[in-house]
Amino acid sequence: MASSVAEAAEVCLFDDAGTETRFRLPDYDGGAWHGFVPGDAGAGLKGDSGSGQAYGFRVRGPYDAARGLRCNPAKLLLDPYARAVRGEVSFGPEVFDYSWDDHDAPSPLDSAGHVPLSLVTDAAFDWGSDAPLRRDFADTVLYEVHVKGFTMRHPDVPEELRGTYAGLAHRSVRSYLSDLGVTAVELLAVHQYVPDQCGRMSPGGRMSPGGRMSPTMSTGADWARSAQLSSARASGGRTAWHACTTGESPLDVS
Repeated sequence: MASSVAEAAEVCLFDDAGTETRFRLPDYDGGAWHGFVPGDAGAGLKGDSGSGQAYGFRVRGPYDAARGLRCNPAKLLLDPYARAVRGEVSFGPEVFDYSWDDHDAPSPLDSAGHVPLSLVTDAAFDWGSDAPLRRDFADTVLYEVHVKGFTMRHPDVPEELRGTYAGLAHRSVRSYLSDLGVTAVELLAVHQYVPDQCGRMSPGGRMSPGGRMSPTMSTGADWARSAQLSSARASGGRTAWHACTTGESPLDVS
């Protein structure tokens, strides 16, 4: 966990009942706190790979709001590199780092149970015979698209598929994009986000896919599976999407 000001850091594991077990990260170098948690320690990790384990971080150190220093161990921190996130923000005094009675003082209220949890994921995914098409960039036409906005406004996407990846993989959309000469689709805003009280969206996990466009999706593997199955259904069995769940490369539609 990277921090240039924290004096101590902990990784916090949560079981299915919400019970928290904390482990101090003992080492600090290169601007990051780090350590090793054995699979049989305390709450332990789920399965051999730990996939599905919920966790977060807490830091101890200086608190001086005027200087932008806000180390507060009462606040559970999301891993910005988490590949999956579970839960939503429940806005209230618990999620603020400062006390509502004294804005210059740290809040003693524990934010666990009011903020999302990071999830350990298994990066492995069996794509079967599917593989990227490796089209030359000189022959590539990129189309940047917002999943919800595009599928909500396309007249031939079935109502039940609008606002979803399956809607974007529908044959009417694929036909439209192919007619335009588009060879690859780049998706806008597919990561996890937190809507604030003013209706604005703040990133809640840039590396984790948001589940709002696929009700069964919570991890990168689920994201890939959703793309694979949806496009297979839309194209008569031929997979048409090739995805990078971190958003580092576009999805090929041909």
